Amino acid sequence: SRATEIFQAAYALHSKLGAPHYALEAQAGLARVEHMQWRKTAALQAIAPILAHLRTGTLDGAHDRMLVRLTCVRILRANRDRRASTQLRMAQRKLQQLASQFEDENGRLAFLQAIPSHVEINKLT
Repeated sequence: SRATEIFQAAYALHSKLGAPHYALEAQAGLARVEHMQWRKTAALQAIAPILAHLRTGTLDGAHDRMLVRLTCVRILRANRDRRASTQLRMAQRKLQQLASQFEDENGRLAFLQAIPSHVEINKLT
């Protein structure tokens, strides 16, 4: 599909430019496309580089790093993969860590309640 081609090109470009956080966002986009088209194995393969990166790295600098993490959780859950609960806990922990950096309560609440990926991560159990 055209979306697949675009995400693959974005991944390649950002990898070449040395911007792994953007490359992994593109890879998560590819994974979402595969997931929405019911290609479970392809979706799992698409998140593999993200999960590998998260073992030792961060997604700092990504536009929506929590959406990348949420994508992994959704795909792992859809495949009944035991790593889903660990990835969810890590996402929830990271979200709370980021939220704790806000000095004012209104900013913290907006961060947690106004961004769709943040809301969904908090709702998942």
